[in-house]
Amino acid sequence: MAIAKDPAKPLDWFIDVALLVLAGLSGPFVIFTVPLFVFRAWRLRSRPSFVLLAIVINCALTQGWFVAHAPPDREIVG
Repeated sequence: MAIAKDPAKPLDWFIDVALLVLAGLSGPFVIFTVPLFVFRAWRLRSRPSFVLLAIVINCALTQGWFVAHAPPDREIVG
């Protein structure tokens, strides 16, 4: 998604947003992709790039909140 072309048709928008939201909320790895989308938005400077960046940032903040507020693992605590 970070190297794909901007969505042009409504179906492209739906697919891009759905993939980003589903992948972004499936695990904390979306946090590591934020710099790629920042670079994409900076390079293209288009509305779709900034919209997709906002979605990725929101998913990363959500995952970061869950990581920060998760209880410690029982195996680590003992």
